[in-house]
Amino acid sequence: MKFKKKFTALLLISLFFFTTIGLVSKFATSIDSSLETSAIPSGVDYDWEEYLFDSWMNQTWDQATTEYNYNGTYSDTYTYTYDYYYYDYQAGQTLKRKITNIYSYETNSTSYSNYTITGEMSYHLVFDTYKVEVTYGDFLKLLWFGFRNGSIEMIQELSEYVAYSEYSSEQYYENTEIIKTYNDTDGDGIYETQIGDDIILETNDTHEYSGSYETDIFEYYGSNVDSIKMVQSLDVLYPLILSTQIYTTQNSKKVAWGEMIPPSFFIYNDTDNDGIYSAGESNSGPSGGLSLGFSDELVGTISPMAANNVNMTQSIIYSNGTEKNLQTFGASAAPQDVTPNELTENITFNPPQETANGLSWDINYEELPLQGGIYDSSDSFYLDNSKYDWASPTNFSFGFNYDIGENRSDLFQTFGISKITNSTFYDELQGLSLSIPHYNYFISSEEITQETENAATVPTDIINFTLSGIPAAQIDMGLSFPEKKNYTLYNYPSEGNITEIGALGSTVSQIIVSSEEQTNQQYSIVDMLKAFILPAIENDPAFNSYSGVLAMATQNYPVWSGEHLVHDPTFSVFYSSDTGASIGGGEISGFLYLPLFATVVITLVIITKRVNRKRKD
Repeated sequence: MKFKKKFTALLLISLFFFTTIGLVSKFATSIDSSLETSAIPSGVDYDWEEYLFDSWMNQTWDQATTEYNYNGTYSDTYTYTYDYYYYDYQAGQTLKRKITNIYSYETNSTSYSNYTITGEMSYHLVFDTYKVEVTYGDFLKLLWFGFRNGSIEMIQELSEYVAYSEYSSEQYYENTEIIKTYNDTDGDGIYETQIGDDIILETNDTHEYSGSYETDIFEYYGSNVDSIKMVQSLDVLYPLILSTQIYTTQNSKKVAWGEMIPPSFFIYNDTDNDGIYSAGESNSGPSGGLSLGFSDELVGTISPMAANNVNMTQSIIYSNGTEKNLQTFGASAAPQDVTPNELTENITFNPPQETANGLSWDINYEELPLQGGIYDSSDSFYLDNSKYDWASPTNFSFGFNYDIGENRSDLFQTFGISKITNSTFYDELQGLSLSIPHYNYFISSEEITQETENAATVPTDIINFTLSGIPAAQIDMGLSFPEKKNYTLYNYPSEGNITEIGALGSTVSQIIVSSEEQTNQQYSIVDMLKAFILPAIENDPAFNSYSGVLAMATQNYPVWSGEHLVHDPTFSVFYSSDTGASIGGGEISGFLYLPLFATVVITLVIITKRVNRKRKD
């Protein structure tokens, strides 16, 4: 494979953001706040507070099946050389032999895996956050959250786990061995004179492998074991950004939008030279639904975070209800010498301030250690579980300007990342690109339909979304706001230079996966976003019956190489200022809404589901 995954004690975090089995959830939220409130003359009200997020999410599997398919061809050539000295009794002298091997191979591989799981998993998140709330009459509301530090606990209990795999591989290789012999003609200890001609040996062969196996984990533990339980917990700090907007469109349709920027960024090698991270375009990965974490262009990840008190306990529960602990172990902190609580001093939040047209605020995470690295099989480098200085302390900034008009709001986001400070990691990043994932979930008071054909690699500087032909949202990368076309690299390509690089457009790819939310590969992310949306709309009768859409997108920076980067794309929504408008009927035509802040290059994947959930009173 072109990259490999490195599993560490921080697996709990990656599990939470990329769980691939269906999820059924329940949430509880509490607030510990010191409120600051103000109002601006335009009629826009806003406040901010320190907010304690306390949430449970419960995931259930009932013989849930996940399939993975992989096929690919890989080839490589490498050379290695060694030498040794020996005494030639016939010649009566010591000689030096130098051997060079030139090895090349080509491998064709296919594999298939099927996992069947019955059980449940619960996540408990408790985090200190900053919260911003903006309202404009009864027709526009924004809730924004910037995470600080907190704790995560995952409890998993399985009563069935069966895995079936089959694989086949064919490898052809060639090896050329070149042998040279030298002597020391002048006695100076340097063997520089070659004796005779090169001896060249060539070999080649083909190896084939195939097989299959099935594993039932409960066969190992015995028939009297009812379930297997695992508990993981850790304290963590990371820059997680979430927001929710609720608004009424100009044709009186109600929309609620939740968006998350997770603390895990993709490093990719733009092998097809289209500028974007080709999410989902992979020879390996889940066959049901799309995961942003699978791509043949993916060569690594970086996750700004710190974690400690990482513990995991495994136990078995017998049919009579008794529980036996199998093992308990703790993992090293990441980084090893700094705790999340110590790094809270590195977070600066600047509350909303009034501007000419609206509000602005920002949150800065300074000198956060990185986890991750380069996982490409040809050249791997890891930052995980290292000391703070080695973990490349890096600055991350998220700034927001919210301009509000009579019938339109523009949310400008400025994202910044400082230059990678670990020199070894920086060298590994040369020529590589950066991709920031965004996950979005939309709830509408109307049934969601998709009328446009599935599409991929469609470049454009602007994407419009409508509800029954009326504009609802927009991504803009330079058409309406030319100043947003470029992103900036500092000290690139050399020290003292400031380089602006133009946006390449955006690509859109759409997949309809299921009529049931819980079958979606990214449902844990849907569940977290709904945690922010549903409390805000629970008293709105327009959402008693709703439909949902999950939209996954990436901000792509094709020229990066680990340099200091700043970009400020735009997100726009169109709403109605007629507070007397009633909720209309009918279906949504065309695409539903904008899934994300605009960006240099956007890969957008919309997964459409007819949910039609009815809330219980």
